[in-house]
Amino acid sequence: MAAGMCLLLLLALCFGEMGLPRYFAMRDHARQLEQDIRELQRTATGLRGDIDRLEHDPGRIEQLARERLGYVRKGETVYHVVPEGPEQRARP
Repeated sequence: MAAGMCLLLLLALCFGEMGLPRYFAMRDHARQLEQDIRELQRTATGLRGDIDRLEHDPGRIEQLARERLGYVRKGETVYHVVPEGPEQRARP
């Protein structure tokens, strides 16, 4: 009788709903989540640095305004280079 109970408990441990396969799957999932958390923490640190530079570095603000908004300083000359398209090459 005791041997049967031990066998039943062993089978439940190995193949039951909350058995070893489920344990290993959950352990792997937890490791993946920990890795995701570390990656998100690195991203958050980088973004905090960007925020700090935007709040305190006028040069960075100017750089972004020039790149993204096309701003120029007073007195600067802007040259817009347009590559030749196929229709312009055909003209004599």
